[in-house]
Amino acid sequence: MVQTYLPPQMDLAHDTPPELAPIFSYLNSHSNKLYQEGYFLKLHDLDSRGRPSSERVWVECFAQLVGTVLSLWDAAALDTAGEDGEVVPTFINLSDASLKMVCTVRIERVCRSRKADSPTD
Repeated sequence: MVQTYLPPQMDLAHDTPPELAPIFSYLNSHSNKLYQEGYFLKLHDLDSRGRPSSERVWVECFAQLVGTVLSLWDAAALDTAGEDGEVVPTFINLSDASLKMVCTVRIERVCRSRKADSPTD
């Protein structure tokens, strides 16, 4: 089961100047907007501390971009959990992250989430 990340809403205090109300409304709407979702391949290149990963492998993920937060679920774990199961996502705050887009990729290994699906001879 995929649950969308919902950041907290900014509340308007009773002493908030009326000129600032549209700004808070704008910030709330953008921090909660679902910009994009879908499946893609992610290279597990660095660990959570920014060090090179001991196992560089392509992983199929399902992702949702809500505001500046990218939520990632392992696609194989989602398939295993089914409709009623729950899979905990990984969160990346894009305002604090560094990303590198790869235009062309030469895949030398089979994607980890697809190994179980491939037929054996």
